[in-house]
Amino acid sequence: MNYAKGLRRARERVHLSQRKLAAKAGLDASYITMLEGGKRKPSIESVEKLAEALEMPSSLLLLLCAEKADLRGIQPGRVKDLFELLVAALREGEGE
Repeated sequence: MNYAKGLRRARERVHLSQRKLAAKAGLDASYITMLEGGKRKPSIESVEKLAEALEMPSSLLLLLCAEKADLRGIQPGRVKDLFELLVAALREGEGE
């Protein structure tokens, strides 16, 4: 898992600075810097706080952190099916 890359990608996608993300998540800004710098790995509790601040499911944040090795075993032809499954799950969650 590459928490640095995934967190940075998610944070930049919603146009938040590290400081603003930290404030929204109730975490220290230096902790966000360490996560994005690859110096720390987040606890599950921190992943949940970050995901809530980023307005996404924690499972999606973790998926964004996945590296190629984490996804081994997924056949290329299955990627589209898995993507459609993810989209359907997210759409179902919109009504809740």
